[in-house]
Amino acid sequence: MNAIFSIGGVKSSASQLGIVDAKIIRRCSGLDELKLSLASPEFLEKFSIDNTIEVFVDSVKKFSGKIIKTPITLAGKTQNASIIAYNAWNDLEQIVYQQKWVRFANNTVGNFYRSKVVLGQNNNSEKINVGEQIRDIAEYAIMCGANFKIGNIDVDAPMLLDETRDLSCSQAILRVLKWAPNAFAFFDYSSDSIPTLNVQKCTSLEKIILDNSIDSILKVSITPRPDLSLDGVSIKYEQENIINSKSTLTIFEDNYPTDISSSSQKILVMSVDLDGKKASCHTYKIVCENIDLDSTHWWAKHIPSLPEADIEILETSITDGSYLRELIDGTIPSSLNFKKQSAIAKAKIKYIKDDGTICIKNVATRILTTTAQTGTYSVWRTSQYAEPKPNGLAKAIYEASARLLHEGSVELANALEQDFIGKTISISIPDHSDLLTINSPVIFVEENIAKEKTSIKIGTPNHLYPDKIAELFRISRNRKITESSFLRTSAQNDSTISDMTAQQPLDNGSEGDTNYQRLLISKIESEDSAKKIDINSDDIGENETAQMTQIYLCHNGYLASAKILMTEPIIEDEF
Repeated sequence: MNAIFSIGGVKSSASQLGIVDAKIIRRCSGLDELKLSLASPEFLEKFSIDNTIEVFVDSVKKFSGKIIKTPITLAGKTQNASIIAYNAWNDLEQIVYQQKWVRFANNTVGNFYRSKVVLGQNNNSEKINVGEQIRDIAEYAIMCGANFKIGNIDVDAPMLLDETRDLSCSQAILRVLKWAPNAFAFFDYSSDSIPTLNVQKCTSLEKIILDNSIDSILKVSITPRPDLSLDGVSIKYEQENIINSKSTLTIFEDNYPTDISSSSQKILVMSVDLDGKKASCHTYKIVCENIDLDSTHWWAKHIPSLPEADIEILETSITDGSYLRELIDGTIPSSLNFKKQSAIAKAKIKYIKDDGTICIKNVATRILTTTAQTGTYSVWRTSQYAEPKPNGLAKAIYEASARLLHEGSVELANALEQDFIGKTISISIPDHSDLLTINSPVIFVEENIAKEKTSIKIGTPNHLYPDKIAELFRISRNRKITESSFLRTSAQNDSTISDMTAQQPLDNGSEGDTNYQRLLISKIESEDSAKKIDINSDDIGENETAQMTQIYLCHNGYLASAKILMTEPIIEDEF
């Protein structure tokens, strides 16, 4: 057995590790496996679960993966031990694919990963093709610890938005690849570093011609499959648009070739739902008035407790007088593009109460100033945008499925140094020139290293059923259109979308502090008799203050004290 095995970076021969049989199984769009049979369970101690194992044949790396299982089989008095290792596709199967969504959490808008995904869309809610979506899935898996790097991804086929949830990364790749039936994924181990994931179309794969005069072809079994080819593809896109609760259905038809009839055999007919536009018209009626700080009516309206008729405005001010009108009634959404801001209006006013008391008071009110004018305005709001119809999808599916396909198997001897996965093959055998034209992709390879024999299977990619074209008809059947194509970048649900910046009138008038110029306290005992206390600031001299003051006096022959309302005593120079 001309092979070297590296476990955890330590290279050993098959005999040193007790390996008596070794097989490498390669699959396109599937799991690669290494199966080893050991001479005795005693050699199991050299193999640890989750250790990286690599296989080299003639210095060419043929496999790289992790040890997953070490089963032991008992048969009578004999014991057999095995080693099973999986490649990085197993990492893709164990990682759930998630996408970034904008959501509220702890009163903060941020990006959060969710296993609810919209395939065919990037983080900015923009449409992407099959290759771009697969690259995003692979990059996410690598971020989560998958042990591979991304190589050649040359699939540019269009795809439709497909909402789903809780898919592994491998399931997501296979689901996306259904839109590119002539492409598949495979790993290349020839690099000195970690394995490389490639996704390629069959038409771009390297072609290998197996020549019976050179290669040791042991067995060939090839069957043409004209039943797998298509005569045409007809896609009917259906789009329901809802405008102001009124629904309309629009149908677009994409046929390739353009002259086909969808009512024929071997025509792939697909009815595809597209996201429709959802929009509604909102009407805003607003009332605005000029700001007049010198108007007693304006102040009495904002502070109803003020007696409008007797107000004298002494001073006025406003925190920002840029906008000359205030919102009185209604709501101003940001979509109307009117400027608006809150402001505080202040005034010092003077008025006389019914009892003759003269009040000087500081008042204030908070208002919403604006450039808007009174009127009724209509605003169209779109809660969901129409999904664009893909260009050339029918053509892409037709070109992937129209050519004559073959399936079968080939057995080779002494071909371990050749890498067949990710290639197409033709066969050169005398009197069988038809085999030179098959050019079919290799979908499965089993390399028996101990027996130096290679078994190859050719056919359709693994993510399609190999026996019928029925799987193509299922592409759209289980597809779920998105609830809204832009929800990943919006923290709002389309059923509750509102203008978070809309503003309503502000009016919380305050009377502030009050100064009395004259305080008149009276008690009416009869029409001709009344008791009054009259405190008038006009009776006090300039810069004087009357306040309660303690004085000393003689009371009933004793020194006593009393408090009276008085000004500060002034010593007169002359009497």
